[in-house]
Amino acid sequence: MKHSFFAVASLAAILFYSCVQTPAEVAVTGVELSDNDIELIVGQTHTLTATVLPDNAANKAVEWDSAVPSVATVTSDGVIQALAMGATTITVTTKDGGYKASCRVIVQKRIKHVESVTLNLPSITLTEGAGVILGANVLPADADDRSVTWSASPASVVTVEQDGFNGIVTAVGPGEGTVTVKTNDGGLEATCTVTVEAATINVESLTLSPESLELNEGETATLTATVLPENATYKTVSWETSDPKVADVDQNGNVKAIAAGQAMIIVKCGALEASCNVTVKRIEVDGVSVQPSSYTLTEGETVQLKASVSPASADQTVEWVSSDTNVATVDWSGGLVTAVGAGSCKIYARSKAFPDKQGYCELTVNQDTSLKGIALSSAIMTLQVGETRTLSVSYTPSYAANKKVSWSSTNPSVAAVDQAGNVTAFAEGNTTVTATSEEGGYTASCEVTVSGSAGPMIFHCKQDEQKAWLVYGFINESPDPRNGIYDDSNFHSAKSYIPVTEFFDGSLYTVELWSVLYEASTYWLCKDRQPIVNLQIGDNRYSIKGLAVRDNWFAVLLADQYDERIKVLRGDFSGNIEEIVLDTSTTSFKRIYTYKMAALPNGDIQIAADIRDSYSTDYLASYTIPYNSTVPEEVFLEENRNAHPSIAVDPSTGDSYILIQTLDLQRSSPQKQGSLQK
Repeated sequence: MKHSFFAVASLAAILFYSCVQTPAEVAVTGVELSDNDIELIVGQTHTLTATVLPDNAANKAVEWDSAVPSVATVTSDGVIQALAMGATTITVTTKDGGYKASCRVIVQKRIKHVESVTLNLPSITLTEGAGVILGANVLPADADDRSVTWSASPASVVTVEQDGFNGIVTAVGPGEGTVTVKTNDGGLEATCTVTVEAATINVESLTLSPESLELNEGETATLTATVLPENATYKTVSWETSDPKVADVDQNGNVKAIAAGQAMIIVKCGALEASCNVTVKRIEVDGVSVQPSSYTLTEGETVQLKASVSPASADQTVEWVSSDTNVATVDWSGGLVTAVGAGSCKIYARSKAFPDKQGYCELTVNQDTSLKGIALSSAIMTLQVGETRTLSVSYTPSYAANKKVSWSSTNPSVAAVDQAGNVTAFAEGNTTVTATSEEGGYTASCEVTVSGSAGPMIFHCKQDEQKAWLVYGFINESPDPRNGIYDDSNFHSAKSYIPVTEFFDGSLYTVELWSVLYEASTYWLCKDRQPIVNLQIGDNRYSIKGLAVRDNWFAVLLADQYDERIKVLRGDFSGNIEEIVLDTSTTSFKRIYTYKMAALPNGDIQIAADIRDSYSTDYLASYTIPYNSTVPEEVFLEENRNAHPSIAVDPSTGDSYILIQTLDLQRSSPQKQGSLQK
């Protein structure tokens, strides 16, 4: 009995809770649309959104309908499709309660607009009074409104008349104008630039005044050319002379008499020409005087002389010459005199037009005994410990009055110097011995090395039993303490001839012909006779002419057998080498002779040489190859000069000096003199 009661109670509880959790369904009370009125173009779509009220309505199902489906249809999702021009109403109806909402739809026809307009000519050039028809192309061809409007500006240059899609253009006056076409639909524009040129008026006559002319040498006159009619379009004239050595003319008609003779001055305008006969007469020179007529200089001083030619209307050009260039030299064209040595001479000024007319200045040069510089008997010296050697001083000039010098050593513990120039070695190492002049403070130095071997470095090549050249480093028959005997298992010297040498930073650099055993010989850069860089010179038409060495690079100068080309091999000690060619493709010379090379501290390479160009003119020339370029920079130093130059570099300043030979024209037999070019 107790068990049955429990079952009935449980059933009752289940029924109670079931009734509590099941709510009553919510009925629809209305419906709303997202739009009440819309306008569409044929082909467009639009989505309407129906909102069933209230939000918690149980049945939100709706139905859609179009009043005029031929104008617009609607899908079950409320998507309207516009089909044809007209009006319709889209209605939505709720399934629960039949509530309705509607949207009025207007469908309009699709309008096709103009998208572009272009002209058949973007620019034109017309002569005054001429015309042209421009055509406008309006796209697309089926646009609803393709009409256009034409305009032009400025009216003083160009005008346009409208003829449908065409514009009739008329050139009004010289200048530049613009013709514009504009679409009425959208206001799109296209333009044509119109250049109007003046109408051509031809030249009818050309005259020259005067028709004949007489001038003295050096005189000038102006000719007048008349072009008719005055309003001719092209009135520009050109001038020329039949003989520029007699009379010359510029493009303004200014005539200059050059030398005695006859010439014709011609003026041209188009196909027309006129002429003037010019007669040039020579004015004879009566005499030449030099101011001052006498002068005294000290060696090294200069004076500017002046020459006067009479009469004043005669050619004033003179040439200068010294009767003794050992006493004084003179600039042949300028009259600047430089005192060279003690003595006396005459400085002549000679008329270039009449060489028999000349004047002179009596010049006296006194000796200059002031000190100009000093030099030591040796720039490098190698001593053994305990050895003493004497340095001597040379003076410039040798007859200097004050020859007092003081001596010093930068490291006297290695080697000391007394005031007589005696250098004594005390310990192995390096020092610099310097002499300083009392007058002028000029200095000269000697780099001193103290080691176990004294005297100059003399290297020797010796032969083995097979007579092959082997390289041993010997100094005065003793092994070189820096490198001893080389390993002859890898290299042997192909021959003992050494074409070029260079001493740099305490080492001897050479270019030598070497080979690996049993292989062909090649040229090597050697340091203290030891091969370090293979130069790979394979062309036997070239010979080795020069060597220059710096801290981390070197340069080798090569020349071909025909004197038409030289090459520079520039490289570093790791074997990277570039080839720089100097010939007619990179310079002005046709032939090159007597070439010398130097390496500058900044990395540049400089070459001094005698050259000959394609016109057979000789020059002293300089070629600089910048460190970061392979293109040589060419400078002509002197014309008509076979200078046989040498070149040297000051390592402290980087200045290069070119020593050349000068020909003394005043002596019956030529004598060569030293001349220094910096």
